[in-house]
Amino acid sequence: MAAQVSDVHLTWAEPPGQLKEIVSRLTDLAGAAGRTLRFGTRVDIIARDTEEEAWADVRKFAKLVDRSILQRRAAAAGADSTGRARQAALRGGSIDRVEDLVVSTNLWAGMNLLGPVPALVGSYEQVAERLEEYQDIGLSTFILDGAPHLEEAFRVGQEVLPLLRDRKAAAPAQAPLAAAS
Repeated sequence: MAAQVSDVHLTWAEPPGQLKEIVSRLTDLAGAAGRTLRFGTRVDIIARDTEEEAWADVRKFAKLVDRSILQRRAAAAGADSTGRARQAALRGGSIDRVEDLVVSTNLWAGMNLLGPVPALVGSYEQVAERLEEYQDIGLSTFILDGAPHLEEAFRVGQEVLPLLRDRKAAAPAQAPLAAAS
């Protein structure tokens, strides 16, 4: 359906290899229909000066969340959509340790216990690298979120996006940055 009628196929963040498969498959389907399709993702951001600080904040956040609510949500996640089912599959069965929910480099599936979206967790540089990795597989549209919203929006806008722009400016010409926080 996306290949036939969408202008932008938006998905929740997944490991880049998995998203690359989706981009490739839908690009081929859109091409066969004589169309061009753009791609984007929605991802939470937990970025700090250092990776250790970012994971420390994840651990604080995880301690605040009621485990019984998480277990009920984990059991029900995936019942209402393909996207939620894919996100639940990223988590596997364990929600006992923060580390059990790391599904790719700097990609933490713990946020999707509260909603469908995982989070990029790491230093400002690491998060910029992961966003660039998503751009390199063909994503051009980003919905970036975080918690607390205002503070994370400032961090992303002041620390992460300038790094990403600098990295793109130093690289050979590619698609322009279309991310906003």
